[in-house]
Amino acid sequence: MVGNSLEKIDAAVRTSYQNRFVGTEAELVALLESEAWLTAPEAKALGLCDEVLEDAPDAPPDDDAPPGEPPKNAVLKKYGYKNEVSEPDPKPKAKMLLSRCLTAFFNGMEEKK
Repeated sequence: MVGNSLEKIDAAVRTSYQNRFVGTEAELVALLESEAWLTAPEAKALGLCDEVLEDAPDAPPDDDAPPGEPPKNAVLKKYGYKNEVSEPDPKPKAKMLLSRCLTAFFNGMEEKK
């Protein structure tokens, strides 16, 4: 029963993201499944937020990343994100910025209803 609820929540979140995401559904699914962390500028480049209130410095590359290009890097490059992208460590400031983007996104979704 809990599994069905989680699947419904995942589907609802994926639909919400897809409404704003500049890429394909397959690219979004790849990002979500890889559990990639996005910086605020990366989220903006992919259409997941409208503006960045403050910019966090880029984190150093993750030395434990699996070989090959992470899905996040491929999608960001495809849609014109210019900075070299690395898999950042989840840091409190980055989490706060992403939280602000998501809050603004979901507030905008509620206003459209």
